[in-house]
Amino acid sequence: RIALLLFAPYFENGAYETLERRLQTLRKRLGQVRDLDVLLEHMREYRSGLTEQGSEAFSPFLEEREIRRQERFEILLSYLDSKAFRKCISSCRDFISEDNGGPGHSSWADFRGRVEFVAPMLVLDRYFEVLAFAPLLPNASLEQLHELRIRLKHLRYTIEFFGEILGESAIKTLKIITRTQDYLGELQDAQTATEILTPRLLDFDAEQSARPVAHRYNPAPLLEYLARRQERKYELMQSFLPEW
Repeated sequence: RIALLLFAPYFENGAYETLERRLQTLRKRLGQVRDLDVLLEHMREYRSGLTEQGSEAFSPFLEEREIRRQERFEILLSYLDSKAFRKCISSCRDFISEDNGGPGHSSWADFRGRVEFVAPMLVLDRYFEVLAFAPLLPNASLEQLHELRIRLKHLRYTIEFFGEILGESAIKTLKIITRTQDYLGELQDAQTATEILTPRLLDFDAEQSARPVAHRYNPAPLLEYLARRQERKYELMQSFLPEW
């Protein structure tokens, strides 16, 4: 999707739009599973450090997320077996063929001869998109920091796309970008965990009232887990300016 965004001007108008929409659907399905994979990995790690009693109390909340993850995974598998996904693959195949509005057209042929001139401008455009966040950072919202992470990803992939002509100097730059991107990724994962689990707590009392008293869950382990994630989120936000 980033390649499509970056190189769109070098294809005929609209040639990539259908493919982009279909990739967006795939991205959404994958993202729903990925978010729960990250959360489950962190929850399992957290449970491993609890006492036996704490682990037993925390396990039902972990098992709930595992069930939800399986549901999302089955939706993804269903999509991968669907006619819609076959159309997505077909669109990819058509897009890169010379007969279907892809790289064989004259605009692309012209571009191939100009990579050495175009690549620096494409990299600089993405670089300045990142730098534009600098004035916002002292008072940045989580949404703005998430958008910065996306812009860093665009810059990183742009450099990687042109790695063969940028040479070894690009490697050091990529390490810096990746480190900052990972930093913001951890922040976003903490926020995503909060967004996924908080509704569970809001509905907790109502759900528990339907259970026999002896089988009701203790919410303290989940509250403690969320408190840890919030604490880590706070630490990351407080230390981001020095990292930047």
